[in-house]
Amino acid sequence: MLISTLTAPLASGQSEELLVREFATGIIDTVDAFTYDTVPTFYSTDWNTGSMGNVELLSLVPPTTNLWAGAQFNKPTPAADWFDVTTFPARTAGHLFKYVDGVRSNQCSANLVGRRHALVATHCLRSYGTWNIEGEWLADSFSVALAYDEGLEPLGNIVAQKAYIPMRYSNHTGYLDAALLELREPVGDQTGWLGLASTTDDTYFTDKVFHKFSYPGITDPFDTTLHYNGDTMYYRFGYVDPTWSPGELSVPGTESHGVPGESGSSLIYTDNASFLAFATSAWATRDRHQRLSPELLQAYAQVIVDNSTVGLDEHVNAEFRSYAYPNPAHHWVTVVLENMPGQKAKVEIIDAQGRIVSHAVVGGRETTIDVSALESGLYVYRLIADGVMRATGRFVVEGK
Repeated sequence: MLISTLTAPLASGQSEELLVREFATGIIDTVDAFTYDTVPTFYSTDWNTGSMGNVELLSLVPPTTNLWAGAQFNKPTPAADWFDVTTFPARTAGHLFKYVDGVRSNQCSANLVGRRHALVATHCLRSYGTWNIEGEWLADSFSVALAYDEGLEPLGNIVAQKAYIPMRYSNHTGYLDAALLELREPVGDQTGWLGLASTTDDTYFTDKVFHKFSYPGITDPFDTTLHYNGDTMYYRFGYVDPTWSPGELSVPGTESHGVPGESGSSLIYTDNASFLAFATSAWATRDRHQRLSPELLQAYAQVIVDNSTVGLDEHVNAEFRSYAYPNPAHHWVTVVLENMPGQKAKVEIIDAQGRIVSHAVVGGRETTIDVSALESGLYVYRLIADGVMRATGRFVVEGK
């Protein structure tokens, strides 16, 4: 799943350590840091438009009206004024609800970034304050209603089963305001999802238009004539500034700002050929967003690929059975696909860091792939047909 600009590791670093909470049991666990290649300046995970199709092309030039003063970024307007909110990528945006003692209430915004994972703001899930060094969870559980608009849930409301947050946020040693929710159902198979992206090269953001879908939930704190209640998807787009504050992307202009409820919404870049989330809305002033660092992206990419097959049989035709041989493999691995679907299909090979390291077009019941260049270790294969994962499995590559 993880794609980098280089494949041969020449230097290494450590990913972020994560704290994990399972909502049903209250069990707390951790995801340990691991080593990754630090040479590339750009990292991203895969994205998918889902089986629903209906991709909406977004503007590649900044807006010219309804702008924040001193910015080429427009003010919030209802997303439905621009396009159908159930089209992609708008439908990857969702309203985050929280549940306390069984009572549901508005919380924040979210974006789907995997078949069952949503990117949100950490402060929407857990407190971070000097009054409480250990922090506390803000609800018993959470859910995400994708394409939520005018109080309607056209794509349902999916309950979260786990939360992943940076350990540094939890132990109060670093304010990393981007978290991951793992949903009970792989709704992304139908809706599609955004890729996660990170770059250490600030020039990447020059003259690129970023897009944002969100759910402002209260009266605008800077302009009390504007009233929001969290039941409507809003949309805006334009140029961003990577230099105003380290680790952030902000909207230029002295008047630009966010509104509570928008926290967790992603800044999305697209050239209409890929759709990538670079940051989450975190602070209202200057409409500031927490950038995904390479360390955090690596950690979340690992979570997404490790859990990509969980509950697969909920939405995958049981006829699509598969296996790989020889296992362990040395130079070649053959993936066998029972009852091969008639659609155009491909097999992807994914390493332990979540990177797509090889792929092949499916040519029949058996597809043989050269793995001689791969390092020893565990790999995942996925069969993708019509943009939907139909089958998956694992195999091991042993030393040559």
